[in-house]
Amino acid sequence: MAEAKNTVLFPYETLHKLCMDAFQKFGFSEKEADIIQDVLLTSDLFGIQSHGMQRMVRYHKGITNGLIKIDAKPEIVKETPISAVIDGHDGMGQLLGHKAMEMAIEKAKKSGVGIVSVRNSNH
Repeated sequence: MAEAKNTVLFPYETLHKLCMDAFQKFGFSEKEADIIQDVLLTSDLFGIQSHGMQRMVRYHKGITNGLIKIDAKPEIVKETPISAVIDGHDGMGQLLGHKAMEMAIEKAKKSGVGIVSVRNSNH
Protein backbone atom coordinates (compact mmCIF):
# COMPACT_ATOMS: atom_id res chain seq x y z
CA MET A 1 0.00 0.00 0.00
CA ALA A 2 1.45 3.35 -1.05
CA GLU A 3 0.28 6.83 -0.19
CA ALA A 4 0.36 9.94 -2.38
CA LYS A 5 -1.36 13.30 -1.82
CA ASN A 6 -4.27 12.15 0.40
CA THR A 7 -4.78 9.10 -1.78
CA VAL A 8 -4.27 5.55 -0.62
CA LEU A 9 -3.21 3.17 -3.37
CA PHE A 10 -3.74 -0.58 -3.18
CA PRO A 11 -2.24 -3.26 -5.42
CA TYR A 12 -4.58 -4.31 -8.22
CA GLU A 13 -4.43 -7.94 -7.05
CA THR A 14 -5.74 -6.95 -3.60
CA LEU A 15 -8.70 -5.07 -5.06
CA HIS A 16 -9.39 -7.87 -7.55
CA LYS A 17 -9.57 -10.40 -4.73
CA LEU A 18 -11.75 -8.11 -2.61
CA CYS A 19 -14.23 -7.66 -5.47
CA MET A 20 -14.29 -11.35 -6.36
CA ASP A 21 -14.84 -12.35 -2.73
CA ALA A 22 -17.50 -9.71 -2.11
CA PHE A 23 -19.56 -10.37 -5.22
CA GLN A 24 -19.45 -14.12 -4.71
CA LYS A 25 -20.58 -13.62 -1.11
CA PHE A 26 -23.41 -11.43 -2.42
CA GLY A 27 -24.48 -14.53 -4.37
CA PHE A 28 -23.02 -14.09 -7.84
CA SER A 29 -21.18 -16.94 -9.56
CA GLU A 30 -17.42 -16.72 -10.04
CA LYS A 31 -17.91 -15.89 -13.73
CA GLU A 32 -20.45 -13.16 -12.90
CA ALA A 33 -18.21 -11.72 -10.17
CA ASP A 34 -15.35 -11.62 -12.66
CA ILE A 35 -17.40 -9.64 -15.19
CA ILE A 36 -18.53 -7.17 -12.52
CA GLN A 37 -15.06 -6.67 -11.02
CA ASP A 38 -13.56 -6.19 -14.47
CA VAL A 39 -15.91 -3.28 -15.17
CA LEU A 40 -15.37 -1.70 -11.75
CA LEU A 41 -11.60 -2.00 -11.66
CA THR A 42 -11.20 -0.93 -15.28
CA SER A 43 -13.24 2.18 -14.48
CA ASP A 44 -10.97 2.94 -11.53
CA LEU A 45 -7.84 2.33 -13.60
CA PHE A 46 -9.13 4.81 -16.21
CA GLY A 47 -9.84 7.38 -13.48
CA ILE A 48 -13.63 7.06 -13.70
CA GLN A 49 -14.15 6.59 -10.00
CA SER A 50 -17.90 7.22 -10.21
CA HIS A 51 -18.22 3.81 -11.87
CA GLY A 52 -15.53 1.99 -9.93
CA MET A 53 -15.26 0.12 -6.67
CA GLN A 54 -16.88 2.90 -4.66
CA ARG A 55 -20.19 1.61 -6.04
CA MET A 56 -19.85 -1.62 -4.04
CA VAL A 57 -21.60 -0.09 -1.03
CA ARG A 58 -24.50 1.00 -3.25
CA TYR A 59 -24.72 -2.45 -4.83
CA HIS A 60 -24.75 -4.12 -1.40
CA LYS A 61 -27.58 -1.84 -0.29
CA GLY A 62 -29.48 -2.47 -3.55
CA ILE A 63 -29.14 -6.23 -3.14
CA THR A 64 -30.12 -6.08 0.54
CA ASN A 65 -33.15 -3.90 -0.22
CA GLY A 66 -34.27 -6.09 -3.13
CA LEU A 67 -33.63 -3.44 -5.79
CA ILE A 68 -30.94 -5.56 -7.46
CA LYS A 69 -31.93 -9.14 -8.15
CA ILE A 70 -28.96 -11.51 -8.05
CA ASP A 71 -30.95 -14.30 -9.67
CA ALA A 72 -32.51 -12.13 -12.40
CA LYS A 73 -32.84 -13.94 -15.73
CA PRO A 74 -32.50 -11.61 -18.71
CA GLU A 75 -35.33 -11.97 -21.21
CA ILE A 76 -35.16 -11.11 -24.90
CA VAL A 77 -38.46 -9.31 -25.46
CA LYS A 78 -37.89 -8.28 -29.07
CA GLU A 79 -35.39 -9.42 -31.65
CA THR A 80 -34.56 -8.91 -35.30
CA PRO A 81 -31.51 -10.06 -37.27
CA ILE A 82 -29.75 -6.77 -36.42
CA SER A 83 -31.29 -5.75 -33.09
CA ALA A 84 -32.70 -6.90 -29.78
CA VAL A 85 -34.26 -5.57 -26.59
CA ILE A 86 -33.42 -7.31 -23.33
CA ASP A 87 -35.49 -6.94 -20.17
CA GLY A 88 -33.01 -7.24 -17.32
CA HIS A 89 -35.63 -7.84 -14.61
CA ASP A 90 -33.64 -5.66 -12.19
CA GLY A 91 -30.41 -7.60 -12.65
CA MET A 92 -26.87 -6.31 -12.27
CA GLY A 93 -26.09 -3.78 -14.98
CA GLN A 94 -22.59 -5.02 -15.75
CA LEU A 95 -23.89 -8.52 -16.43
CA LEU A 96 -26.75 -7.27 -18.59
CA GLY A 97 -24.44 -4.93 -20.48
CA HIS A 98 -22.03 -7.81 -21.10
CA LYS A 99 -24.83 -10.02 -22.44
CA ALA A 100 -26.07 -7.20 -24.69
CA MET A 101 -22.54 -6.56 -25.97
CA GLU A 102 -22.05 -10.23 -26.82
CA MET A 103 -25.39 -10.34 -28.67
CA ALA A 104 -24.60 -7.15 -30.59
CA ILE A 105 -21.21 -8.50 -31.65
CA GLU A 106 -22.76 -11.75 -32.92
CA LYS A 107 -25.44 -9.84 -34.84
CA ALA A 108 -22.80 -7.55 -36.35
CA LYS A 109 -20.69 -10.53 -37.43
CA LYS A 110 -23.69 -12.00 -39.26
CA SER A 111 -25.29 -8.89 -40.75
CA GLY A 112 -22.81 -6.03 -40.39
CA VAL A 113 -24.92 -4.25 -37.76
CA GLY A 114 -25.70 -5.14 -34.16
CA ILE A 115 -27.84 -3.01 -31.85
CA VAL A 116 -28.98 -4.32 -28.48
CA SER A 117 -30.65 -2.29 -25.74
CA VAL A 118 -31.39 -3.23 -22.14
CA ARG A 119 -34.26 -2.09 -19.95
CA ASN A 120 -34.93 -2.68 -16.25
CA SER A 121 -31.27 -2.87 -15.35
CA ASN A 122 -29.27 -1.62 -12.39
CA HIS A 123 -26.45 0.76 -13.21
